[in-house]
Amino acid sequence: MSATYLMSGRSSEPYQTGHWDEEQEQSKEPLRATYSISNDEKIYLFSPYIPADVSWTINGTKIEGDFIETKSLGMGEHELRFQSATIKGKLKIKIVE
Repeated sequence: MSATYLMSGRSSEPYQTGHWDEEQEQSKEPLRATYSISNDEKIYLFSPYIPADVSWTINGTKIEGDFIETKSLGMGEHELRFQSATIKGKLKIKIVE
């Protein structure tokens, strides 16, 4: 168990070797409506309102992994859809300069 884990205030939660990464968790921002292609490298497929077990598509293409690079999408509006056995939905994001 790492000192970082103990000092983070998460010591009351079960420790899972290899699953908890403080740096990755801090950099994982929830989804938002607008991203900047020059300032936002990644769009994390994460929201506290959406279960972690959903599958994602963007503009009709299945997404493998837990993020999308903004440069791979390009500027403009894009449609994200998510679905699991219990929930489904969609949202639009916009990538600007």
